[in-house]
Amino acid sequence: MWPFTAREEQAAPAILDDETKAAPPAVERATLSSPDDELYLLLTGGYGTGTASGESVGPNSALRVPAVLAAVRVIANTVASLDVRVMRLQADGVALEDFEHPANAILARPAPWSGRFTYFQTLTFDALKHGVGYAVANRLRGEVRELIRIRPGSLACDLNLDTGEPSYRYGDRVYPWQDVVHVQPIPSDNGELTSIVNLAREGIGFAGVLQKHGARLFANGAKPGGILSVKPSPGEKTVSPTVLKRVAEVWSKTFGGGGAGKTAALPADVSYESLAMNSVDAQYLDLWKLAILEIARAFGVPPQFLQDLERTTHSNAEELGLQFVQFCIAPFCGLFTEAHERVLFTDDERNTYFIEFDYSDLLRPNTQALFDAMQKGVVGGVLTPNNARRRIGEQPVKGGDTLLVPLNTRPVDQPQPIAQPATPPAPTPEPVP
Repeated sequence: MWPFTAREEQAAPAILDDETKAAPPAVERATLSSPDDELYLLLTGGYGTGTASGESVGPNSALRVPAVLAAVRVIANTVASLDVRVMRLQADGVALEDFEHPANAILARPAPWSGRFTYFQTLTFDALKHGVGYAVANRLRGEVRELIRIRPGSLACDLNLDTGEPSYRYGDRVYPWQDVVHVQPIPSDNGELTSIVNLAREGIGFAGVLQKHGARLFANGAKPGGILSVKPSPGEKTVSPTVLKRVAEVWSKTFGGGGAGKTAALPADVSYESLAMNSVDAQYLDLWKLAILEIARAFGVPPQFLQDLERTTHSNAEELGLQFVQFCIAPFCGLFTEAHERVLFTDDERNTYFIEFDYSDLLRPNTQALFDAMQKGVVGGVLTPNNARRRIGEQPVKGGDTLLVPLNTRPVDQPQPIAQPATPPAPTPEPVP
């Protein structure tokens, strides 16, 4: 029997009808399918999973490692900062933004108390830390009116192993897949969840050990420990353990931590021998760099975004930024687009409507390169002047929606015109005398 008592909690988010706005409060017991905080932490490793280094690594304790915090934060904040658009595919194959679709209002403010940035940031944190991010749709007359974030572990996912079709349970309420935003970075065949933090727990634990080791080393003035030798009193062969313990405690309180570096005055029966710095202490910086690289690999983030700029130069910084967008942010946004298209669009709408994240701000080059590219686009007939002005944040101008082409260009299949010789002017008649 689980040692968790029943308590009154807010009911599961309800599918709204014409008369009701929210489900009434209900008494919910902590179960495997709907755990409370204590049971959830116990089941999901929130209290920490043991590692070979001896560090306990869990969804929250992992964030105490600065490199993990930086990786999770840069991914979550980048995804949340992107503009989200509802696009409609026309018959000619051209996709245009649809400003009238109701999904625009939901994506702009998923819930009255949660804006777009907070919503996507929280779901990304959940997906990276716990392995899944959930949000449940509240509907009114069949239309989605709210997207409510659900804490991971509170929603149970039942997966049909034959078809792969999921359904979800929150307490006694069952939700179809059309009503649940489900973001899961690490796929699973049998419905079992795992997170990047859990898979990379050994690397994170290694970084945590180095962090604590460095703190202890520098708390002692960046000096290794030593050995205190105590001679027995006259008439005794050995020193009692009580005396040794008392001497060690007095030495640690006096010369440890903030007292490191002070001059010690020792009695004749006590001597001190300093230990040499071992290999781990001497290579601490190299090991710390290795730990940062391991965490960067796990999250797919270039080291420069974890503030490791050792190998970052002016020539490769922009390329590393492009790789971050292409191989880390874009796949994550792909998970969000699919998850929200299932909920916000009907079966028929999914044939013509789709959700798109705007990466233009992330891919924007420096000012000089941007203006050079816009100039070539306008002169080459690829962009209209107003297209270029919008990309640099300027207002359109009258007559700027016309494509311009150079005079010396022509279609490939059109022969080059042959220049005709100029006709000489007619001779001026001589005046008759």
